Amino acid sequence: MINVLEHLCDEYDVFMFDLDRTVFDTYTKKGEPIWAKQMIQPFTHFNEGRVSDDCESICYLQPGIDVVLNYLKSNDKQIGFISRGGVLDVEYENQPSILLLKMFGIYEYFSFKKIMLYKTDVKAIHLSEIGKCVFFDDMDKDLNEAKKIDGIKTFDRKGFDYWEDLL
Repeated sequence: MINVLEHLCDEYDVFMFDLDRTVFDTYTKKGEPIWAKQMIQPFTHFNEGRVSDDCESICYLQPGIDVVLNYLKSNDKQIGFISRGGVLDVEYENQPSILLLKMFGIYEYFSFKKIMLYKTDVKAIHLSEIGKCVFFDDMDKDLNEAKKIDGIKTFDRKGFDYWEDLL
């Protein structure tokens, strides 16, 4: 079986991740999908993979993402994120996505670019400034725009079942 990440690490030094529906998944108490930015503080950390908010919405860390991040870090790769999960007029440290990454214990893996965008911002502009990298996302529009940029290798999060499938 091929280790996809090993081959990517041979060619790329920078790995960029979307957050919502790529690193974590968030649902209302009725099980309807929402964005992490819709969660209401205070947050309660139930275990390593689950955080609940004041309205009983739950954010789940995608299984195996921590293993992938650890693999990349142990191979001295630069890891960043680019997310349109930013809430206007909320300081970076208090953004729901940032708080969730910290509660899941994976924020420290992201030592490269940490880009929080508003819902109408274009990821491709920022990706073109980064240059050669691997970009993981679940949104077809963002993936298609990124594919047009020289040096960017895209991965559709919907294209594989488990993060461990890349190992």
